[in-house]
Amino acid sequence: MAEFSVKTDVLKSDALLLSDRGTQVRNIRSSMDSIRRSLGFKIRSSRQIESRLRQLSEEIALEEERLRHMSVSLKEISDLYGRTENEVQGNAKTPSYSLEKFVKKTALAALGPFGKIIGVVDNYQKGEYGKSANDLLGFVGSVVKDRSGENVTWKDKLLDWAGVKIPSPEKMPTPKQAWGKARGKYFDFSKGNRLTAACNWAGQIASSAFDNFKEFGSVCNWRFWEETGVETLINVGEGIAIAGAVGAGFAAAGIAAPAIATGAVAAGVAFIVDKALDWGCKKVTHGTHTSWKEAVSDTISDGIDYAREKTTGFFKKLVKNPRDVVCPWATAYASSGGGW
Repeated sequence: MAEFSVKTDVLKSDALLLSDRGTQVRNIRSSMDSIRRSLGFKIRSSRQIESRLRQLSEEIALEEERLRHMSVSLKEISDLYGRTENEVQGNAKTPSYSLEKFVKKTALAALGPFGKIIGVVDNYQKGEYGKSANDLLGFVGSVVKDRSGENVTWKDKLLDWAGVKIPSPEKMPTPKQAWGKARGKYFDFSKGNRLTAACNWAGQIASSAFDNFKEFGSVCNWRFWEETGVETLINVGEGIAIAGAVGAGFAAAGIAAPAIATGAVAAGVAFIVDKALDWGCKKVTHGTHTSWKEAVSDTISDGIDYAREKTTGFFKKLVKNPRDVVCPWATAYASSGGGW
């Protein structure tokens, strides 16, 4: 009887390699589109040049899509073979990775600002510098919040800072106030909360920026800034929606829960919602996207790219090339033999 074996580690390595190639092709297409948009009016007026460059961009986009599908297919084949082999050998185990992450995320949220310090170290050791920066800025934001004008004891202020203070019956928030508190984390720029809101925004921006820098390898690319901005808004919007809903639910039920309790529940709900939406996204896109946030971000960013292509006049000159705005040293670098 013939036997064969599949080296799943090699398949996964090849899948990652194809994914990297797809990212490189995508960067090439983005650079080509930037060049096409920055061409002078006389050159752009030639239909032959404009049409040819657009055609090349579309061909590169198709190649990028093929590489992405090949990468996804190889990974699925590797996972399927590994599961089948374990089942045949009787080594199949109930996946615990998601449960482990769920417990870890809710536990860290339940520790309030102390959980953020643990998150800083943990994410840094795993190489997730964006998340580490987000946790650090979140901790700083909780430290710099000004509570000097509050007519309460230092003990109450400390308990409130740690998130363990249980509100008294007469100070129980209404559902409307719970929603306001969730929004205030990012949009309350009053005197006592100004630095906290700024730190929360900076943390979300840093988290998205680090992830996109790993993907694009440069900040001198409009796509980097588009996706960073869109993903930041998605994360902030999701956080406000879930935290507000959880807080309003506790308030409506008359439960006097401390901040760490609502934070832990909100973290657990966010984890479940993301997992469910990621699963649905993977099914709808046939594996092209495994993250719903990435899918939404790509769609919106594609729309921004299209709109920018259609801009005319002064605004088009203003945004024709990201290097002219965020990388003023690009021209000197390129002229000295560097490349982008």
